[in-house]
Amino acid sequence: MEVNSIMNGSLPPRKFLAPEIILGNGCRSLIGQYVLSLSGRKIFLISDPGVIKAGWAGEVADELNSREYDVLIYDKVSPNPRSAEVMQGAETYIEEGCDVIVAVGGGSPMDCGKAIGAVVSNQCNVLELEGVDEVALPAPPIICIPTTAGSSADVSQVAVISDEKRRRKFGIISKTMLPDLALIDPETTVTMSPELTASTGMNALCHAFESYVSNASSVMTDMYALEATKLVSEYLPKAYDDPDNIMFRDKVMLGSMYAGLAFSNASLGLVHSMAHSLGGYLDSPHGECNAQLLEHVVAFNYP
Repeated sequence: MEVNSIMNGSLPPRKFLAPEIILGNGCRSLIGQYVLSLSGRKIFLISDPGVIKAGWAGEVADELNSREYDVLIYDKVSPNPRSAEVMQGAETYIEEGCDVIVAVGGGSPMDCGKAIGAVVSNQCNVLELEGVDEVALPAPPIICIPTTAGSSADVSQVAVISDEKRRRKFGIISKTMLPDLALIDPETTVTMSPELTASTGMNALCHAFESYVSNASSVMTDMYALEATKLVSEYLPKAYDDPDNIMFRDKVMLGSMYAGLAFSNASLGLVHSMAHSLGGYLDSPHGECNAQLLEHVVAFNYP
């Protein structure tokens, strides 16, 4: 139907959402001036133990401290962030009087930070926000600094949280979940292990694949999905084999960003729905679940 519409000179209406994006080596150092533009005073910096060990969260905190901001670090985030972690983070945010969220890390800290913001604004349990357009009020200002090339939580209107009691994952999908700013700095990905490079990169590839064949896709999302597929398929193996090559890292990060813009606006499919089921039940790494499922879903969908 869409092809016929294009040939007839018209396009079906589609919307496209994206945050403010700054992409490039070293752009994480701009965090201070952007917090200033958001009138922040006390910063809730959310990360996880691995990213803190790698030094990225501390570097961002130091930059903010140098500008005399008060920074509270919250690192109680699991690889598949739990609803209890979101609620504890929201309680801490309110008790400490924070006013800006800065998420430094992979998909887990970023999704957790976005969910914390939604809970703070809407004064509810995170489980009540499951679904599409269930977040009535926008979160406090959120800045994301991704340290993996795969989740694209920094550019998407989606947060995925684990309901640990029911052993399942659920999605919060709303334009209110879109971060205010994404500082996408490929240099932060050099500390990833080869295994993490591969699994997060495969997540990006799945984002591109699934958004391209989604029945909610459009000419806008297809452009990003196709370019993401080209970049990730060419440069992910190279980044895996030569992890210190910043040009390879840069290309995979760019591909991840493109894939995130595509899936955030076109949605996903069976790979991700099944991967979330596996991840919620087995607490397995999200990228690995996607990688295991992709070829089977492609074969199933292809006819």
